[in-house]
Amino acid sequence: MQLFMNSAITIILLLMASPGHTAVIIDTGSNSAGTSWTFDYTQGFAGEFSVGSAYTVHSIEGFFGNQGGGAGNVTISIHADGGNIPGNVLFSAPMSLAANVAPDWYGLSGLGWNIGAGTYWVSFVTDLEISGSMPGNAPDPLDEYGQYSGQAWLDLGENYFDYLELGIRMDGTQVQAVPEPAGLALTGFGLAALGFSRRKAKPAESLFRKSPAMEMTGIGEPGRCRASGRGRHRS
Repeated sequence: MQLFMNSAITIILLLMASPGHTAVIIDTGSNSAGTSWTFDYTQGFAGEFSVGSAYTVHSIEGFFGNQGGGAGNVTISIHADGGNIPGNVLFSAPMSLAANVAPDWYGLSGLGWNIGAGTYWVSFVTDLEISGSMPGNAPDPLDEYGQYSGQAWLDLGENYFDYLELGIRMDGTQVQAVPEPAGLALTGFGLAALGFSRRKAKPAESLFRKSPAMEMTGIGEPGRCRASGRGRHRS
């Protein structure tokens, strides 16, 4: 019974651990020969994406370069949905970009940014040192893009900037729902009840234990009885 209960506890703990599954959230692919959009302090970009369940975002990358600028920073952010443009910043962090580098995948990893099911934007905005490009014509572009100019996101209508087709990648771990305490209690009760029923179902003889004295005298063995020696007489 104790072994069974230990197994039941192990099962409940595994349910509570609720491991996630690493998945690609965005992968547009890249096209180094695509239309070259200016990427510097005067012009940044964003892409809209949606997730059907909660995720912990681990890495974000954009396909861009810094062909004519000095070493600087690119700030990568996740925003709430603002309609046709990125809304409030939910998470943000800078990444270092070396001087005179050709377009390639650059970004951040080890983020641990938690987002729930819904629609979001991911953006890339440079500092004053960066002067490069962000090629378009990605093989599998996002449904909507946005442009940052004049220190603001330009709202020119739905799908206005879809022609940008920029390269963006993002991955993360899908967050599994943790069982409710009531559900875990019912699971534990059911497992305990199952163990009790199995114990009761054992043959009766398996619950009967004979003492050494009984073994010697034959007590408890079917069809045998013990004579005491008293009251015996010969006819």
